[in-house]
Formats: sequence, structure tokens, C-alpha cells
Amino acid sequence: MPKPKPAPTPTIKAVAKTLQGPARRSKEEGGERSERTGQERAERFRLPDP
Repeated sequence: MPKPKPAPTPTIKAVAKTLQGPARRSKEEGGERSERTGQERAERFRLPDP
């Protein structure tokens, strides 16, 4: 029997693209939100423990 495929992990390019959006936006707003958006991004992209 063939093994079931594991769930696809996001590619580095896809993650990089999503990381750029909030960072660029917070810089335009003056950088005050950059710290908070950085934490949100870290939580959003934290990989679950195997």
C-alpha cells in the first residue's frame, strides 16, 4: 500500500512573501507597530513540534 502523503509545508518563497507584507507596512506607518507585527508573525509561522 502506498504511504499517505504528509501535509505540504509552505515553501520558503511563500513564507518570505507573507513575511514581507506586514514588515513593509509597519515601516511605512513609522515603525511603531513593527515590534508587535514581528511577534504576530513569529507566532503565525512557528512550526508545530513534530
